[in-house]
Amino acid sequence: MNYVKEQFVALPRLLDLNKLRIKHTDTLIYISIRSYQHYSGDCFPSYETIANRAKCSRSFVLGAIKRLEKANLITVKRSKKRDYSNRYSFSDFEMFERIPYQIFFENLTLEEKSILLLTRQFLNRSGIGSTHLNIKEIAKQLGLSYKQLYNPWRKLMHKGYIEKCTGKTISKYKFTDKIDWNWYAALKALKVEQATPSKLLVG
Repeated sequence: MNYVKEQFVALPRLLDLNKLRIKHTDTLIYISIRSYQHYSGDCFPSYETIANRAKCSRSFVLGAIKRLEKANLITVKRSKKRDYSNRYSFSDFEMFERIPYQIFFENLTLEEKSILLLTRQFLNRSGIGSTHLNIKEIAKQLGLSYKQLYNPWRKLMHKGYIEKCTGKTISKYKFTDKIDWNWYAALKALKVEQATPSKLLVG
């Protein structure tokens, strides 16, 4: 399946994952499910469909859905009929990131994609942006250990998705243009005017 360049899916701003009791890799399962959401608000992807989009095992999807459900990030109405998929709906959030569908098609691991998703919120809103926070500070805000963030972060730098740029007084990290994070193009393409962030889902 080919993605449309201007397609985006909404991911709530997520901090302190320990408090939410979710894994950082659950974020990829969340957007994989939500990528099938219709403007009616719900969606019905099967476990296999979700696993295929996230490029992970079916068993991991099952565990992630339970954690996301307990964290009140999704609501699941389980089908009582065999061969029928569950119904998924999503909680409203005032602040969220717009994640391009392109991320599903990048040659990255589950860990690497999840770290890209979570660190997006630390960059400024337009274009690729940058952050002055170091890896230890970002990990602390996310509720991750330094090692959990550093290992995939280092690989993402090696693969050219993140780069370090040294300023006059402080080092900064930024996303490169390997993924088009600029959501304004999507809004323009859909001719959305004065969109309310807590309600908008482009995808």
